[in-house]
Amino acid sequence: PKVFYHEESRAYILVLYLDGHDFGIFRSEDLEEFQLSDRIALEGGFECPDLFRLPVDGSKEEKWVFWAGDGSYYAGNFDGYHFVQEQSRQYAYGARALPYAAQSWSGTQKGQVLNVAWLNSGTVDQQYTGVFSLPRQLSLVKREEGEGNDKVLWHLKQTLPHEIAQAFQKKGVLSPENTQILVAENGEGAGMLRFLTEGGEDFAFTLDFEGDGGEIRALQFAYHASTGNLILQFGKTGKIEGVGKERQPIEILYDKGIVEISTAEGEQLRIRDLIVLREKEVQAVRLLKGAQNCRIQVDEIR
Repeated sequence: PKVFYHEESRAYILVLYLDGHDFGIFRSEDLEEFQLSDRIALEGGFECPDLFRLPVDGSKEEKWVFWAGDGSYYAGNFDGYHFVQEQSRQYAYGARALPYAAQSWSGTQKGQVLNVAWLNSGTVDQQYTGVFSLPRQLSLVKREEGEGNDKVLWHLKQTLPHEIAQAFQKKGVLSPENTQILVAENGEGAGMLRFLTEGGEDFAFTLDFEGDGGEIRALQFAYHASTGNLILQFGKTGKIEGVGKERQPIEILYDKGIVEISTAEGEQLRIRDLIVLREKEVQAVRLLKGAQNCRIQVDEIR
């Protein structure tokens, strides 16, 4: 369950998964006796609930978000007793995603709402499975799109907190004039790539790492402007991420086989487990194909 203090109604609130797609909202004044104040059914929702208030970017408006285990979220209003859902089920990570059971914390000095998810990742010759995602700072973006009850949508925005973003420093910039950057000198094996999809141009780059036999192998990323897809290719295995055709910034973070792809300044977040990189260290980033104005910034841990 998630427990927090609701100042306006002067009570501690506990949200709990009950059964099926039903959740309970309980209230207490002393953290000992809790009374059920609302039972709600949320389409597709199950397990590991969370409930928090988020700012809407560019306004003074706020909305409450009810969160379920698989990253399904439901925007609405909460008065301390009842949650009223105002839009249909949305997905923080896409359907059937790797992250699960994300939990938030609030009350920070800067007023942020942050969360961390458990990643149900595979294991390679280890006695554990799963890792945590990077923390993300949450807010909402209001969009007038869709139809009927969903004509106005509140999209979740998940960005890196300043404290994490500043832990990276610029290593170099890939371009047609500079097609390779070595990244293994610091021994961390983690990094971030930043670029813009612009000009309707395709481009491709690789993360090179040492294979079991000492040979250099490559994980390829290819962006296709005509479809708006970013394809992750290793050997005959490929994963397709729809990132859109419009001009937008994209961030790709990689560490120990976990790849986090963030687009549209955090409005889309996809997290993938690339088990071939679990025990491998990225040696270099190489540009395979790019227009004259193609620029990919390569960052490393300070």
